[in-house]
Amino acid sequence: MKNVHRIAGTSLFLTLMIVTCSCAKDRTVESWQNERVAEKLAQISAISGTYNGNLISEKNGTDMGSMTVKLSSDVRIQDNSDRTGTALSPALRAIVSLNGNERSSITFQGGFYNSESSFFKIITAVPTLNGGTQKMEISGSVHGDTIEGEIAALDYPDYGGKFNLARDGNVNQGPATTFANKIEYFVMTRQLKVTDGQGNVKIETSKVKLAIDSSFITSEETFLGLFSPIRSPLVTITFWSGDSMGREVTMSMPETFYDDRIASLRGKTSFQDSGDTFTTTLDCLRQAEARVNGWNCRITNSARGPILAGFFEAVNE
Repeated sequence: MKNVHRIAGTSLFLTLMIVTCSCAKDRTVESWQNERVAEKLAQISAISGTYNGNLISEKNGTDMGSMTVKLSSDVRIQDNSDRTGTALSPALRAIVSLNGNERSSITFQGGFYNSESSFFKIITAVPTLNGGTQKMEISGSVHGDTIEGEIAALDYPDYGGKFNLARDGNVNQGPATTFANKIEYFVMTRQLKVTDGQGNVKIETSKVKLAIDSSFITSEETFLGLFSPIRSPLVTITFWSGDSMGREVTMSMPETFYDDRIASLRGKTSFQDSGDTFTTTLDCLRQAEARVNGWNCRITNSARGPILAGFFEAVNE
């Protein structure tokens, strides 16, 4: 019986030793992880602050306006590599604003920073109103109180910009270079031959108005519009009759894309009639002459064919 008790006591002692060692090991690993997190957060804290300067176009070297970058620490929660749970991971956060405009700002989160090379990189996905996303990246190096780097949409690097910013530096406000926050109107006047009930033919003058509204998009998409040639404004077309009744019909083009590379505007809308689906499409190109502001457009319907074609000239409204 003494041997049994001795064996039982030894087993209990070994079990306690294993548990104690295991707990000590866990505490050591946890302490090491906490130290690493604190160390990384301290490194990011050292470069945190507000940096100001100007953004220069990668494409043509022109000034894209003033730029402000606010760097700060961030923390991500991620799965452990051994799948035993989650852990805190220090990260870099950047709020980028252009031309001092809140509508032209965006937040980059969960970024990478290497204190040895002083290099950072943050990628964010910008949601667009057509249901998709575009990725943007900001990267650079921190040298004392200055940061030098680049910012771009990953799909369109040629539309990106370079910057050299100083901590708490002066901001030279310039005109906003965004495509957003405005509504543009273009009008085409046309002559129509109309036959009345008595068979008499007369000429009526009617108007068609093209409205390009980019004021409805989000601040993130406004920001993206500076770095991407593809934008999604809301386009509406209004037809006015030239008779005394002044009748008008408005058609919205929810699926519209503007491509800055070829200065084109393309849109479409669909409707159903008697169970059939019909599509009306809009195809426009910017007027090549600089002294004339407008679009050469063609509107076509899948059932009726061409509806109209002509030049829409810019008007103030």
